[in-house]
Amino acid sequence: MGRSSSLWRHILFAALAGAARPAFAAAPAAAPQEVPSQAERVHLELDHANVAVADLGPAAHVFQEMGFTIKPGRPHANSIANQHLKFLDGTEVELITATEPRDGLAEEYIQMWHHGDGGAFVALRSHALDSLAARLARTGHPAPINRPEGPRSIFFSRDQALHPVWFFEVLRPWIDRPEYTTHANTALALRAAWLSSQLYAELVPVLAALGYEAHSSDWPVPQSTIIALEAGEIYLVPLADTPSQRPLLGVTIAVQRLESVESALANADVDAEPHSDPRGRSLRVRPAFARGLWLEFLEPRDPGMNERRD
Repeated sequence: MGRSSSLWRHILFAALAGAARPAFAAAPAAAPQEVPSQAERVHLELDHANVAVADLGPAAHVFQEMGFTIKPGRPHANSIANQHLKFLDGTEVELITATEPRDGLAEEYIQMWHHGDGGAFVALRSHALDSLAARLARTGHPAPINRPEGPRSIFFSRDQALHPVWFFEVLRPWIDRPEYTTHANTALALRAAWLSSQLYAELVPVLAALGYEAHSSDWPVPQSTIIALEAGEIYLVPLADTPSQRPLLGVTIAVQRLESVESALANADVDAEPHSDPRGRSLRVRPAFARGLWLEFLEPRDPGMNERRD
């Protein structure tokens, strides 16, 4: 199956026209960033978003009712269990719970869901983790490269503001089997992660040092900041009405046909707010219907954006 992570690299977004405004708090304006040239960028793509939930089965059922295919996960030795929403470009949304605090990560997931279901972490992937680590150190955010059984990774400690952001070394994204990447709602990719604007002071300089510019925007809510990666975006948003109050506030999912989303949401009796802007048409589901997460479905205006590429 061909790689499609380059599918979304050149989508340009603009403000939502006539959007319903959720509650928000003031956020700092995005000042122009001094960034390295294109050739000096450390390659960085959106990889996956983790959602902490108290009860994995009902949580997975909620997303299945909204038209997603669920890939079963597996129990882990540390008591963590998961379910996956896999997409055609190797991105995913992962639903995660834990039952016993057998290690620090399991303990943290338990603490999270005790305060309500909601976003946990956002993972970014790179094939140049050594260069990335060196840039982080120069910005005053040194973090060791971990070498677990899986890919090499960088995590920040719980006392650091960037703790919700993970970096993974991925030489080539894994594309799962068609039965797991084909969704009734025509979902294609995790397009963006919505992070709290409280991370602005730490995250914007770090991503600038990696070669990525921040821009002010009035979407998805007023006074937001958009950072476009090589594939996927980070939205820094000043939302104040997300139940869990954790830094990962929502996600944007690119879809092929918004009508399929509308049908799935209607069958699931889920309310959604329609929007239209230069990106295309979208539907936005509030956290009360999506396990504590803002969930935006976006159909790009340019149909060529939905074509798979090798």
